Amino acid sequence: METNNTVDPFRAVQEEVARVWNYIESSVAKWRKLSTKSPKHEPTRKEILASIADLQVDLQDMQNTIDMALKDPTKWALTPSELMTRQTFVRDLMAQANDARELLDPSPLPSGRQGQGRCRVAPDPDSARSGLCAAGSSMDAMSSEGAHRSAVHRENDATLGASQQQQEEIIAVQETELGVLSESLDRLGNMSKAMNEEMKAQGRELDEFTSEVESASDRMTAATATMKKMLKKNDRGKFCAILVLSLVLILLIYAVMAW
Repeated sequence: METNNTVDPFRAVQEEVARVWNYIESSVAKWRKLSTKSPKHEPTRKEILASIADLQVDLQDMQNTIDMALKDPTKWALTPSELMTRQTFVRDLMAQANDARELLDPSPLPSGRQGQGRCRVAPDPDSARSGLCAAGSSMDAMSSEGAHRSAVHRENDATLGASQQQQEEIIAVQETELGVLSESLDRLGNMSKAMNEEMKAQGRELDEFTSEVESASDRMTAATATMKKMLKKNDRGKFCAILVLSLVLILLIYAVMAW
């Protein structure tokens, strides 16, 4: 049964490219130990150069997939940091491959040499490697038309620089948005602190008012008890009680209004 899952061709080739470079490094180290008169000197040099040429083709294909991802990152679900990591991997390995080639063969590359090694084995149409080969086919056609090694180096550096600049702009926009969000959170925090202090102050005032009300209630209760006692004695006592209670009521009203 066929599936529609999208395969990331970059990941499918990255490990293989790393193994090839480890082999090239080991071979270069052995070649440098050979005498120039050794019968193995020249064949080994040519074999390493062929491996480096194939490696550079694969690296160019990998750079093409990065360029495609930059145009539509949501298709591959790639983050800016992941794209930056991929660009760094390709850039560093391409520079090391160029240094190794210059060590083995300082002369300029002949026309069309860059395209050799592309899809050396007939690719499986369902494999991720065939997708990588297809992604870089247009750039191979351009490099095969008389471009020499120094021109390819400059083009690679320009492409990597533009891609890196685009990623830095994306990261800068994200940092700006995070800064605005942080300022908003700080303002909300300050507002919460101010509201908390205001509620505490109102709570203290309410406690003071409650205390005064309770004190007035106690005085009213005492006055009522006094009035009851006076009412039990005679009419003159009633008149005095009414007068006293009226004065107490007036004082209470004044106290409450003054507060």
